[in-house]
Amino acid sequence: MTTETIQSPVTTNTTTDKLIDMSEVIGIVRLSRTQLYDLIKANQFPDSVSILNGQAKRIRCAYWRMSDVQNWISNLSNAPRSAEI
Repeated sequence: MTTETIQSPVTTNTTTDKLIDMSEVIGIVRLSRTQLYDLIKANQFPDSVSILNGQAKRIRCAYWRMSDVQNWISNLSNAPRSAEI
């Protein structure tokens, strides 16, 4: 007998992690850009990742790890329903 286990994409651990940009984050969390910036400013959203070019200068694009965003979403289910986002 074979048993197949299906895991939710939110809880699946992968060895590689995709970086996603602001528009992808907005599409996943279904918040406006302003709401997302408010969460970032209040330290209530995962930190973005800085990308460096060859001269060790920061590229002016914000990226987030997909796993960080998924974990943030997962943790929302543990928060009281009356909590503000």
